[in-house]
Amino acid sequence: MEKPNLTDELVRLAELRDKGILTEEEFQQQKQRLLAQNSQQESAEPDLPPPPPHTHSRPSRIARTLKKPRLLPQATAA
Repeated sequence: MEKPNLTDELVRLAELRDKGILTEEEFQQQKQRLLAQNSQQESAEPDLPPPPPHTHSRPSRIARTLKKPRLLPQATAA
């Protein structure tokens, strides 16, 4: 059985409040409890896998040096 998502739970609580089953205070308490649980679960369960190990996207210093044009000294008129 799939657990209900946060939105479904909040809608259910609002319906109970609107029907008079829950008071406004009880609704607010339960809503805060759900929001707190949801934020704890999000921080405890990352949705994305860890990033791959760092790979260098910049060329190495040697490769950058080889690509630089060499400037020749200017000949001076004597």
